[in-house]
Amino acid sequence: MYVNKLQEQLSARCTSGPLNMVAWYTFTTFDLIGDLSFGENFGCLDTGDYVPFVRATESISKELTFMQMLIYYRLQKVRQFFMPKGVAGARFQNVKRAMDTVDRRINRITDRKDFLYYILAANDEKGMSRAEINVNAFSLSIAGSESTATLLSGATFYLLTHRHIYATLVKEIRTAFKIPTPLPPVAGTLPRQVPPGGETIDGAYVPAGTSVGVNHFSCFHHPQNFYRAEDFLPERWLPGIRDAAPFEKDNRACMQPFSFGPRNCLGKNLAKAEMRLILAKLLWRFDLELVEGRGDWMEGQKVFGFWAKPPLMCTLEVVRRD
Repeated sequence: MYVNKLQEQLSARCTSGPLNMVAWYTFTTFDLIGDLSFGENFGCLDTGDYVPFVRATESISKELTFMQMLIYYRLQKVRQFFMPKGVAGARFQNVKRAMDTVDRRINRITDRKDFLYYILAANDEKGMSRAEINVNAFSLSIAGSESTATLLSGATFYLLTHRHIYATLVKEIRTAFKIPTPLPPVAGTLPRQVPPGGETIDGAYVPAGTSVGVNHFSCFHHPQNFYRAEDFLPERWLPGIRDAAPFEKDNRACMQPFSFGPRNCLGKNLAKAEMRLILAKLLWRFDLELVEGRGDWMEGQKVFGFWAKPPLMCTLEVVRRD
């Protein structure tokens, strides 16, 4: 439903000029996760604009980043002197918005099996307290949407700056599906804490209580892990190509964007389904081009927990079919 609504909005607006695909991907993923989590969406796709909860995401990520640095240097007591005015309190305000959403969902009697339905159904001694539900509601809203929108934005940019790859993908999608109906970025580390007694990691002893993690960007762009690691070569993952030269020595096992083990990303399968469906339907319905002069979109992007993405302006044209 939400992917179809995205297509309808883009179709209605694309003749008026370039569109910011970062914004439209964000609207779609937030509306979708809101519906799946609480049975109500944020309304971004309906209005074509950010609502306060979604708009505050960047400020929240900046606030958390500043707090981590202040804790590291033990400056929490003077944080009011370091925290930018536009950032301070953003997380508290959005947690309050998430709590209000949970209140509405609990007071709304329904058999609709959204995520909160299953959380509330586990009401025995192992179930969540109300405080835990509120925290998880906030986490669901952010984790299930922002990173997916980042992936889609990055994929769109790289496809549109590598037109031969874009043409190959579009041909594959439009040949495989004659009608659209059947179509089925974490910036930092995902840290773990070393358990009591310490642990030996890659031959080095790490004391208990140490926070450890692998930076995805550095790992995925390291020349020891991938052939031409800085280049956009998606064919390296295709069967029949990935095991042959020049990709046969790629360390594909290190590609763990959802982390690894029993505490990896809970939304892994949902995120994959979102990405595939949204991008495939978009490329089936529209011809896209990057606005001239935006080939440096990736340059200088900052990280505050999430990527601080500038607008990705694209022109879209509806594909005409007989």
